[in-house]
Amino acid sequence: MKKMGLLGSLILGITFLFSFVQEDIASVVKKVHHDNMKEIMLATMAKEKASSEEIRNYAIMLILDHTTMGDELATFAADQNIDLSGVRIEDSVLPLDSLQNLTPVQFDSWFKAKAIETHEATIGYFQSVIANMAIDNAEIKTWMESKLPGLKSYLSAAQGLSIAELPTDTTNVIIRQ
Repeated sequence: MKKMGLLGSLILGITFLFSFVQEDIASVVKKVHHDNMKEIMLATMAKEKASSEEIRNYAIMLILDHTTMGDELATFAADQNIDLSGVRIEDSVLPLDSLQNLTPVQFDSWFKAKAIETHEATIGYFQSVIANMAIDNAEIKTWMESKLPGLKSYLSAAQGLSIAELPTDTTNVIIRQ
């Protein structure tokens, strides 16, 4: 029993130490670049597949603003000698095959949920980097702080997107008790 307690304490101690591992600026920039590219890819898909003009307009705004954000990030990366050429969107990131099978109305609903999810995650990540004392690059933190109002605006806009009601087809519903 004592050995189990010691082992548990050791595991907790190692976990605690790893929680303070300094995240280097290159990994922060690469993650933000990756997420930004993914956002542009999602918005491009929405621009082409959405049934709602409101969603297409939102997608166009995201494409323009996230492209500008990507350009700013690329300039910062070049200034910091951070190579972004290896950053790619993996095929497994999105279920592209199943997205192609969605009707435009179903896609609208999926996209709205995904836009909310990705912007909440990005805002949370930016806030964690800004608050992380182990990251000592004031320039990236200032840049992230300057992007937070826009990201919060995109989140609010995504939450307010109108989605057509999905038809309720109960002919194939199986009730299990």
